[in-house]
Amino acid sequence: DIKKLEEQIQHFERLDEDRFRRLWQAKESEAREVMAQVLEADKAIHEQILCTRWEAPSEEDLRLEFDSLSGSGRMASRSNGESTGSTSDSCQFSAAKVKQVLDMIAAESSFLLEGSVAKQISALPPEQGNVLRVEALLRYLGIAGQSDIDLLVQNFYQGQDAEDR
Repeated sequence: DIKKLEEQIQHFERLDEDRFRRLWQAKESEAREVMAQVLEADKAIHEQILCTRWEAPSEEDLRLEFDSLSGSGRMASRSNGESTGSTSDSCQFSAAKVKQVLDMIAAESSFLLEGSVAKQISALPPEQGNVLRVEALLRYLGIAGQSDIDLLVQNFYQGQDAEDR
């Protein structure tokens, strides 16, 4: 029974994969347009909101990312059980740099907080309120773990030497 169930699971996974590939091929040009719009938005956010220099990703990086997504609907290395970032919970950057980025996000992105959440946070002591504000903003941004925080900090310090970490 277990072997038959595993065969059925594999069969349905193959069907899902085939369905995804057909759909991807039909929507590939639209996906490329959306990717271009995302890059434009990323540039505007960096230059206008964050007041940082924006560097366009290399064509090779874009191609690799696009190809990895077109292969399975998720990053290929993650579907194989590998991680694209750090697999440990250790931070790649100094605590001071991480705090600086998180403080900047808290200061510049508080408008993302819903009114009721902002009121609850403002009623707390400042230190506790800041921690909850950062946690809520990270959750809103989809940042779930240390590897996501490392990626966020890396984007803020892009182009600097590794020794500055």
